[in-house]
Amino acid sequence: MHRLAIVPRRQPEPSAAGLERIARLASGILAAEPRIGEVEPFGPNVRQGLGEGMAIFLGDAAEIRLLSVPGEVHHDYRLVWLARSGDTAVIGGPASAEFEDYQRQTLGEPGVRYLHVETERNGIRRPAPIVCLKEESVYRHLCGICSGQDDITLMPHISTGTIWGLAAQLARDTGARVNVAGSPPLLTRRVNDKLWFGDIVSRLLGAAAIPEKRSAFCGSALVRHVIDLGGKWDRLVLKVPDSAGSAGNVLVQIEELRGLRPGEVLAELRARVDTLGAGIPYPLAVEVWDANVLSSPSAQLWIPRPEDGPPLFEGIYEQILEGEQKAFAGAAMAMLPPDLEEVFSVQAMEIAVLFQKLGYFGRCSFDAILTGPSIEKARILWVECNGRWGGVSIPMSLVNRLPERDRFAAHVIVQEKGLEERPLRFAVARRIVEEYERERNGDIQLILLSPGVLEAGRGVHLLVRAATREAALETSREVMARLRAAGQIG
Repeated sequence: MHRLAIVPRRQPEPSAAGLERIARLASGILAAEPRIGEVEPFGPNVRQGLGEGMAIFLGDAAEIRLLSVPGEVHHDYRLVWLARSGDTAVIGGPASAEFEDYQRQTLGEPGVRYLHVETERNGIRRPAPIVCLKEESVYRHLCGICSGQDDITLMPHISTGTIWGLAAQLARDTGARVNVAGSPPLLTRRVNDKLWFGDIVSRLLGAAAIPEKRSAFCGSALVRHVIDLGGKWDRLVLKVPDSAGSAGNVLVQIEELRGLRPGEVLAELRARVDTLGAGIPYPLAVEVWDANVLSSPSAQLWIPRPEDGPPLFEGIYEQILEGEQKAFAGAAMAMLPPDLEEVFSVQAMEIAVLFQKLGYFGRCSFDAILTGPSIEKARILWVECNGRWGGVSIPMSLVNRLPERDRFAAHVIVQEKGLEERPLRFAVARRIVEEYERERNGDIQLILLSPGVLEAGRGVHLLVRAATREAALETSREVMARLRAAGQIG
C-alpha cells in the first residue's frame, strides 16, 4: 500500500441511535441513486484504493467550477508533498526546477519525478488530467512511465470522471491494475455540492445542524429567497454550490437592497454574480452569512474502504483571524472546550460513516462555524464538505511524515491569498526563510508549500512548525514581516 502518512488523533464513536440513523439514511440515498458509488463500468483492472506500486499525483484543481481560469495561479506542486521516491507528479502551469529540488531535499525523497504538461493554449486553460487523457503525446509518456508496473495508484486532488477515465485507459493499455485514491465520480460531485451536503446533514443531524439556506434554480426564486431571508438577517451569501472555498461566494448586504423592486433586486444580484463569470450559474445557494461567528473549525478525516475499518479522525483545525477586521492569518489545530470538541467530533464521524456506506474513499474534511453567545454555549453549524485534498489536509499530512514531531509539537498553516503583491522569486523567498531558521538556531521549521502564488505575486503558502501554538503564530507573523520588509511583498 502506498505510504500515505495518516495519523488518527482520536476515534470518536457514533452512538447506537446514530448508527441506526446513518443506516436508514444511507439506504434511502442508495435507493434513490443506486449508481452513486459505482466504479464497475471502468473495468475489472480498475479499483478504488491505494496500491502497492508507484503513484501518479495529479494536483490540478481546475476541473472544479470557476477554477479553470486562464492565467490563474496553479497549485499542482502542493500535492507532491505526499509523494515518495519512484512516484511521478504531473505538473501543469509554470515549471520550477528550484522548487522541485527543494521538495526532494525537504522530503528526503530524491526519486520523485515530475512530468510537465502544457495546460494553457489559445487563451483556454485545460485541466492537467484532461491533457493526460486526451493529448496523445502526454498519454504515451504516462504509459511509458507505467511500463513494467503491475500496480499503479492515481492520486488526484479530486477524483473526477476524468481521473477514473484515465485509470480505465491506462489499465487497458498497460495491463496493470490501476487504483484510484478517491471516491466514485458521481459521489465526488455530490459530496462537493454545498446544497447536497446541506440536505444530507439536515436529514442526518437535524435542520438545526446547518445554517439557514435556500436553493434558487431561477431568477424569481433567487429574489424571493433573498427578500425572505433579508427580512431576518443583515447579510447573506450567494454560493455556487459546486465551486471550492470562497471562489463562488458573493456577499449580499441587505441594507443595499432595501426599497428596490423585485426586478431591480434581480438586476443588482446579477451584476454581482456576473463577477464570477458570464451569467448566473444556477442553482445557487442562498445562505445566512456567518452571524455571531465564534470560530470556523474543520474536521479532517481519512475514509478507508469499509473492510479496512471505520473513518480515521485526524484532527480539528480552525481559521486564525486577527485584528478588528478579522483578517485571515492561517489555520492551526483547534482549541475547543472538551464537551464541544466531543460533540463536534462525533457529528463529523457520523457524516464520515455515512459517506463510507455510500462508497466514499480517501481524504475528506467538513467545514463548520460555531455561533452563539460564548464558545461554551456554541452551536455547531455544518457548512460544506471538501471531498478532496486541500490547503489544510496536505500540510497536515506533510507534518505527519516529517521527523521531530515531539520537538515541533505545534504547527500553523499560512495561506495568504488574493493579495495585490509584486512577484517574488522562489529562490529569494527560500533564502529569507532559511536565514530566519538559522537565526532561531533550529527551534522552528519553515516550509514553503508552493511556488506559484509567490512568483505570481498572489500570496504565500507556508508551513510553520514550532514547540507551541503561540511560538508558531509569532513566527508566522515575523516571517511575513521579513518578506514584506525585503521590498518584495506589499
